[in-house]
Amino acid sequence: MHQLCLPLGLDEADIDRLYQIIGRRSRVARDESLYRMGDPFRNLYAIRFGHFKTYQINPSGEQQITGFQMAGDLLGMDAISFDRHHCDAVALEDSE
Repeated sequence: MHQLCLPLGLDEADIDRLYQIIGRRSRVARDESLYRMGDPFRNLYAIRFGHFKTYQINPSGEQQITGFQMAGDLLGMDAISFDRHHCDAVALEDSE
């Protein structure tokens, strides 16, 4: 993901400055939610390390898993169209 998303030819100092502009890093502990269904859209999240699962609760109250995400994947795109998340995202391990 790093190679695909960053412009070619950046040295380490430029990459560090870019990371400062893009946003802050945040740790998400195991079993902690990154966002919940109905939360307003605020960010797109790029996973640096760790794993997440996204899920919805179906009408009978059961958890329906909609995806598993790992380092290099993006989270939060479900909320772009309607400004609200359509699922929950929870860390499966300590993640960033």
